[in-house]
Amino acid sequence: AGPAGNNICMKDPAKATLSHAVGTHVILREAIDNGVGMFIFASTQSVYTTYKKRAMPFTEDMALEPDDLYGALKTMAEHEIRDSGANYAILRFANVYGYGNGLFISKTGGAMGNFIKAAISGSEIALYGTGGQGIDYVHIDDVSNAVKTIIEKNSIRNEIFNIGSGYLITIEQLAQLISILAGKKFGIDTKIKKIPAPEGSIWPDRLMSIKKINEKVGWEPGISINDGISEILEKSSGVSR
Repeated sequence: AGPAGNNICMKDPAKATLSHAVGTHVILREAIDNGVGMFIFASTQSVYTTYKKRAMPFTEDMALEPDDLYGALKTMAEHEIRDSGANYAILRFANVYGYGNGLFISKTGGAMGNFIKAAISGSEIALYGTGGQGIDYVHIDDVSNAVKTIIEKNSIRNEIFNIGSGYLITIEQLAQLISILAGKKFGIDTKIKKIPAPEGSIWPDRLMSIKKINEKVGWEPGISINDGISEILEKSSGVSR
């Protein structure tokens, strides 16, 4: 597994390259040499873009235009897989969330992780900028079910699928939802404070179409953002309070 996200990749670009590019090459060669029937690759929405505003939703046939290291390394790995002759399924994930992702270990848990940590600890939720940026969040259980479904489909041959929720939630809506759910769970009033966004911290909306995977394998997400966040709050309460 490679370092997840561009911030971690940029802290050690050599390690990130060894993991995402060289690591994929090594595993792919082993899969081919040993007659593995399907090579499933966990890719990312960042292969479409991170900073550039593009037409949405992103579809699997769009040109790849990565503009950060993480997206570029995943794109490089995708190209090698597609040219290898192996049977593959490339899965481009949206923002995957769920309990157990290092929420209380990592200092950079992203918007959702930072908001949940603030709500559980009784601190203010710091909302950078206008809060209007839309994010596509998909629960880890839905991602796991998508992978399971693809494995069980013997008819899948050399396919690329987006895996997301199918809708956007704005940062402000996310902060408000976490505040409400944390209030119900812990009986605390979590305040939301808007502060100026640091340069380069606001990105355009990124919504991925999940029409193809729904039509090809019958998968669709089943866990709502409300239920997913409620689960994290429930399981995290004993860890951090």
